[in-house]
Amino acid sequence: MLRSEGEGLSEQFDPETSERDLHSIGVASTLGFGIALSLAILAGGGVWLDTRFDTAPLWSLIGLLLGMIAAGYQLYELVLVSRRDKPNGPLGRKISSRRGNRSN
Repeated sequence: MLRSEGEGLSEQFDPETSERDLHSIGVASTLGFGIALSLAILAGGGVWLDTRFDTAPLWSLIGLLLGMIAAGYQLYELVLVSRRDKPNGPLGRKISSRRGNRSN
């Protein structure tokens, strides 16, 4: 059976849930880009230092290790943002304060 336009849509639409979902998507994408950028910058910086000082693979490995540590911390922050029983970390608080949501 075909529904007419808009039928059932208003029954399923909940503005509060929609806003919370959009906030979660925004936080996840912000931290996701941060993870990708920290890995790229730190690993790329390590490769650049190796080519500049001819110390391969020392700085590449150090840059990759630091990038993985930074990415791990940002993933931890993402988990804290999604939990209601724990306060946000520094990055999560900054992102949430910009959005006007959950400022603990």
